[in-house]
Amino acid sequence: MIYASKPAGRILPRLFKYLIAHKLLFTISTVLVVAGTVIDLLLPWISRDVINNVFIGSASNIWIYAIAILGLTVLHGTLFFLRDYLSGLMSQKISHNMRLQLYKHLQDLSYSFFDRVDVGQIINRLTSDIDTIGNFISSSITQLLNSTLVILLVSVIIISINASMALIAISITVPFIAIISMIFAKLVRPIFERRWIEQGRLNTAVAESVSGFRIIRALGIENWAFTKFNFVNKQVYDLSMRSEKLGARTWPFLNLVIGVSSAIVYWYGGLRFFNNEITIGDLIAFSMYLGFLVWPIMSFGFLFADYQRTNVSAGRVFEALDAEPEVKEKPNAMELPNIKGHVVFENVVFGYDPDKPVLKGVDLEVKPGEKIALVGITGSGKSTLIKLIPRFYDPQKGRILMDGYDIRDVKLSSLRKQIGVVHQDIFLFPMSIRENIAYGKPNATYDEIEKASKIARIHDFIMSLPEKYDTVIGERGVTLSGGQRQRLAIARALILNPRILILDDSTSSVDSETEKEICEALKELIKDKTVFIVTQRLSTLKLADRIVVLDDGRVVEDGSHDELMAKNGLYTKIYKSQILGSGGV
Repeated sequence: MIYASKPAGRILPRLFKYLIAHKLLFTISTVLVVAGTVIDLLLPWISRDVINNVFIGSASNIWIYAIAILGLTVLHGTLFFLRDYLSGLMSQKISHNMRLQLYKHLQDLSYSFFDRVDVGQIINRLTSDIDTIGNFISSSITQLLNSTLVILLVSVIIISINASMALIAISITVPFIAIISMIFAKLVRPIFERRWIEQGRLNTAVAESVSGFRIIRALGIENWAFTKFNFVNKQVYDLSMRSEKLGARTWPFLNLVIGVSSAIVYWYGGLRFFNNEITIGDLIAFSMYLGFLVWPIMSFGFLFADYQRTNVSAGRVFEALDAEPEVKEKPNAMELPNIKGHVVFENVVFGYDPDKPVLKGVDLEVKPGEKIALVGITGSGKSTLIKLIPRFYDPQKGRILMDGYDIRDVKLSSLRKQIGVVHQDIFLFPMSIRENIAYGKPNATYDEIEKASKIARIHDFIMSLPEKYDTVIGERGVTLSGGQRQRLAIARALILNPRILILDDSTSSVDSETEKEICEALKELIKDKTVFIVTQRLSTLKLADRIVVLDDGRVVEDGSHDELMAKNGLYTKIYKSQILGSGGV
């Protein structure tokens, strides 16, 4: 999904708030800019006096001017070093704080946000967009202040030298440079916007290729993947080159304006000199000041282009920051006490698109310690149902009770810490096995980690590794087999010792022998827990006390295996066509 940038009127005040948060740094930088600019503009005036003195044959005070120029040059360099350093410091602080704010907010957003937004767009927001904003707030605003100050002071100085010559120079230089710069900014903005979108697509393509390179190789579609990546990469390249070409075409026109204005100034100023209206020092100083005037005028156009780019980036970042979690914790939410695991679904209706419900009035009661297997054809709503238990999503209608508490009335942290989930799609972090198992409980002891590993039937494998529990696994666990990854994920869920355990097809990637070992270990562990099992494997199905059959978002059958087989209904068909074929006996 592509998001449009926010209106500029809303963005500028919000950017200003980040600047105000570092008002001391900004104030010091401002003082340094003013002081550096004044010193900068003193140098042509000193040169004017030197030239006039030399021209009239008075050289007695030249050494004073030389020392003054040397001193001012050193001071100027020092001030601008401090200005650039403090501006850079402010930029990094703003980027750092904004990145933390956005990352924290992303953690609070609901699953639905990540269903809609590509990973490449999220990466762009956290990296290049925030860098663009930080640079604009510090560097561009400082440049704006410098340019404004230079234009005002230089205008006053050149008018004081010769008003008619200043009027001619300003009337030629300012309008043309301003027009050219504004045209450039207007043309480059849509390029920046399109490039942002394509950069997000490029990031997504990279993430997909790196994560799925084994599948790509196994299917022999390397050329197809390369072609897809190259297409997006070419789009980014083409857009970058368009902006480069615009810049390359703009500079010659700007230089032409500068050349024409300089020629006219020297011609007109030469005439004034021969008429004894100005001195030779005045003429050279005027020309030098005119040079000072050109870049600030040009910079307004580029600053406007920078603002346009920042406007796009800030719109993306603020859009994410403004995104409201669909699953919200009530202000007066209570702490959910330790539960027994009594779960009730009351007329639950839910759809990822509210107009297309996946669950259509589900009523289901699961008593404490009961093991429920959810069975149904693809799209029947099994995985959707279990996602509602930890409040990854909220139903549009109905409610879910846990030990009599509506789960929308309790704090999310107190709810989720009592629920363990093992997904079909296992995600492991590129860190040690010990850290992966204890990821949900960082303070877990070695004995707790080892106990969970033994129950998950992964301990012996871990002990066979050179570094044992300190062995670092690859990105997403790529150095492990599918079965090993799933057993590690089971150990990670078990170490939390949750009252409710959700197994979302969690043994799908292990062989039958390993699955039987895991199931035997799970029998003891889940004895006093409420368990929801989504599976198509017979050995896992045998862990269940009851089997709930879903079809088209409704509970259509509920009972034990023998009871449902006796009905010869949908469960019997699924059992014969899918379960026997996938799990064996």
